Amino acid sequence: MSARYGLWGDVSDQFLTYGGLILTHDNPAEMAFLITGAKPRELPRGIPADHCLPLPLHPDLEGLSWPLRREEFRR
Repeated sequence: MSARYGLWGDVSDQFLTYGGLILTHDNPAEMAFLITGAKPRELPRGIPADHCLPLPLHPDLEGLSWPLRREEFRR
């Protein structure tokens, strides 16, 4: 199993969630690029997959082509 990363909220001091599920991704750099203001942190292995929502399944990100290509985005 490859490492999973979640977004760590500095203010909340916990992993950020959507609909009660921890937002996760397998690429911390891509996660940091897409969502600013929170730091990717490796999830403990004991967190079950059914408690997680992978970023490609997030409703606001479903329209993106995965894997992402940075040239598709402008800052």
